[in-house]
Amino acid sequence: MSINYGILPEFLREEARAYIEKGAPPGELMTAVICNDLAATLEVVREMEATDSRFEGFDAMADVEQFFRTEAPEGCWGSKGSLGDWVVLTGDADGSR
Repeated sequence: MSINYGILPEFLREEARAYIEKGAPPGELMTAVICNDLAATLEVVREMEATDSRFEGFDAMADVEQFFRTEAPEGCWGSKGSLGDWVVLTGDADGSR
């Protein structure tokens, strides 16, 4: 399966790739999105808008949501349980753990 990471804002692409392909625990924003936690996502977005010039605000969130809905493998997002299971499932895929 070919995943189009180009949908994501550039600064999130490698983080998403590391999470999906290697089971690397994601950062705060990606974790909130993966866990389907709207309140946490909005809080992180507000913080990032104020402190990170790379962040495109709420416009970027539409791209992040589209990525997970259309490109990310089934089972890697949707709840805290999905995130935890994915990290365990894929974290040893490359033999580095």
